Amino acid sequence: MDAGAKLSVNPTVVAKAMPEGAVLIDSRTGECFELNRVGARVWDGLERGVDLAGLVDELAAEYAIDRARISTDVATLVDALTRHGVLIASSR
Repeated sequence: MDAGAKLSVNPTVVAKAMPEGAVLIDSRTGECFELNRVGARVWDGLERGVDLAGLVDELAAEYAIDRARISTDVATLVDALTRHGVLIASSR
């Protein structure tokens, strides 16, 4: 994904918090996506409009995980959700 892309949550996607993370359901396609706790935190940040760098900073402060690892994991999740239309990337 383009590093300058702005991400937004697809309005057809509904998130349901669960004890171990979250479930995302696209009401248009019926597709479901299960997120673990960290993935749910990423989703929450995206819903709040936090950019990817800000999300990585938040997660690095919250969890004792190397920032580079968090950055890679967040990018992998965001790429997958964008490919499935759960997130929408647009040029800034």
